[in-house]
Amino acid sequence: ESRPTVRKPIYSTLPLDIPEFREIVESFVGCMDDTMKSLRAAQARMDYQEVREIAHRLKGTGGTVGFAAFTEPSRKLQFAAEERDDETIEAMLVELEDISSRIELPLEA
Repeated sequence: ESRPTVRKPIYSTLPLDIPEFREIVESFVGCMDDTMKSLRAAQARMDYQEVREIAHRLKGTGGTVGFAAFTEPSRKLQFAAEERDDETIEAMLVELEDISSRIELPLEA
């Protein structure tokens, strides 16, 4: 019998008490749903170029806004799209959806 996985929240490592940083992170988090929807839509169309471009962007911005968890799955997704590896694309999308669903923003002080 497997125990349910504990879903640990993911927080940005940027200093969110600084308004400029908080704004950048909130903007990234606010776009996450759209980003994941765009990835799924591109996957459905088998638009590997679009998947690759979004993955590349996510790889860069995720790390920049303090969410290093996105870097590796995004890199793998980008490579899988280049290789047209549907199985890995699906696996990485599931992983990225999980990561994005666990992002939490601390309340403003």
